[in-house]
Amino acid sequence: MFINVSAQSDQGRIAGTVTDANGAVVAGANVTVTNEKTGEARTVTAKDDGTFSIVALKATLYKISA
Repeated sequence: MFINVSAQSDQGRIAGTVTDANGAVVAGANVTVTNEKTGEARTVTAKDDGTFSIVALKATLYKISA
């Protein structure tokens, strides 16, 4: 017997694409998300196509900067 089970998680992710004022992607940009309640910050580097993803985030409010 095979059973596929899905469950809710208390973790999320923030993903996007970094672009400049003209809409061009910004490869290698440092993207930081900061937990507004605790001040904890995590930083990733955008890929060559400007995309980034920060995973395993707790549910709360975040400030994002690049």
